[in-house]
Amino acid sequence: MKTILVVDDSDEQRFLLAKNAAYVAQEVLEAAGVRPAVEILEREDVDLVVVDLKLGNDVTAGLALLKHAKLKDDAIQVIIVTNFATPGISRQAMEGGAFDFMDRNPSGVDFYPLLRGKMELAVHYRKLLLRDRARQPVEHAN
Repeated sequence: MKTILVVDDSDEQRFLLAKNAAYVAQEVLEAAGVRPAVEILEREDVDLVVVDLKLGNDVTAGLALLKHAKLKDDAIQVIIVTNFATPGISRQAMEGGAFDFMDRNPSGVDFYPLLRGKMELAVHYRKLLLRDRARQPVEHAN
């Protein structure tokens, strides 16, 4: 079952993200901040996290959640979305293992269809990672 966790402190933005995630996943979970998102990650098997970079006054909360998700399970995919894209933050996200870092206001492109496509790719990529890991032979220590 495909599960996507949507994290945004804006009710309106979280609704829009969740509505679009529903095109991709059988289950969409929602959180308004890092703490509730971490609680969900601890108890649920999540394939993808879509998180706003800025939550409340924390302008890099999305990076903190990315780090937590990757520590829990490095196969969890994370897409960070923002209105405040900078090359430095984007680089940090990608180096931290984000599947993608997306500007909510891309020039000449409708954001939500693009996001849905990237969500599909991220969920499929996780499936391939897990399948590949299952095929790896287990090394035994002598």
